[in-house]
Amino acid sequence: MYYFVGSCTSSFDEDAECTIPELPYRDVVEFAQAEESYTTVSIKRFEDNVAIQAKAFEKLVGKKSTELLYDKENDIFIMYDGVKDIHYFFIRG
Repeated sequence: MYYFVGSCTSSFDEDAECTIPELPYRDVVEFAQAEESYTTVSIKRFEDNVAIQAKAFEKLVGKKSTELLYDKENDIFIMYDGVKDIHYFFIRG
């Protein structure tokens, strides 16, 4: 299963360096480069792999403004809230 580890707003410091050691991105530049290769996944695939631990995430799944993504190169699932422009990262646990 994959578990929530952080979001794009909480995982990088004021110098744009990644502060979450579990994430493979060194900084926001690497994150932005990886984002270009994310693939969209179905709700079923996302829910079959990701442990949704918070009610806030449950509310986002299935909304038109939410994208469910997968970073194959780094083996990370991502939930993107298009309204708030926030990426939530889920890593294999």
